[in-house]
Amino acid sequence: YMSNPLSGDWQEMPSETLPFNFNNLGITLANILTSIRDPVFVNRESPKHNGLIALKGYINPAELRHLIPDAASNSNVGLEIWIDESSQLLVKALIVDPVVNSDQADVVRILTLHAFNSPVSISPPFE
Repeated sequence: YMSNPLSGDWQEMPSETLPFNFNNLGITLANILTSIRDPVFVNRESPKHNGLIALKGYINPAELRHLIPDAASNSNVGLEIWIDESSQLLVKALIVDPVVNSDQADVVRILTLHAFNSPVSISPPFE
């Protein structure tokens, strides 16, 4: 479901019309992580990185097409990732630059992952 930006009403949308593709997300994220260029560790002494390994690097937007189908193939975009040190699971990713041609220059996309292997119940956002 997506909310209509004009009316605010929820509408059921076919998955192929959504701006993100969450099919095979684990494989997609693994492929993205192996495509990071010039990775560097972020200061692990900061309290916000408690128990997390943080990396910054760059990726070609075309590498994001499995997740964001309309991704352009222009210059590099910044990517920041946080991996839980004990479980070694990806828990957060930030895409810090424009990915699609319609993005504004200061766009930041945040993907947060949690509750791994927990059952999920998805219901319509209205009754």
